[in-house]
Amino acid sequence: MALLGNPLAKAFSAIPKQTITGNGTAGPYTLNYSAGGDQDIEVFVNNVRQEPGVAYTVAGTSLTMTGNVLSTDDFYVVFQGSAQQTVNPPDSYTTTATNTATSKAIAMSIVFGG
Repeated sequence: MALLGNPLAKAFSAIPKQTITGNGTAGPYTLNYSAGGDQDIEVFVNNVRQEPGVAYTVAGTSLTMTGNVLSTDDFYVVFQGSAQQTVNPPDSYTTTATNTATSKAIAMSIVFGG
C-alpha cells in the first residue's frame, strides 16, 4: 500500500557555521571548510550579511575582508555550499518514532483515520 503525503526523511542536512574572532585587520582569516567562490559562503559582521565579492573575497580556505574586523565584532561565516548529509537527525530535531515500520504505521493510521 502506498503512503500518501510527503515521503519520510531518509537524510538530514546540516549547514556548518564558523565563528571567527577578528584581529583588527582585513585578514586573511582561515576557514574550516574550503569554499569554491564568494557565493558559497555567507559572511556576517555584527549580524549584518556582507555582500559577496564586495565586502569579502574567498579563495579556498582563505577569507579576506575589504574592511577591518575588530575582536569585539560579532563575526561568523555560514557555509551554504557545504551542506552535510547524514542519516541521523541533528540534535535540534525532536523525534518520537525510532522504528521505520512503526513510523510508517503511524503515518498510515493518520492518513486513513485509524
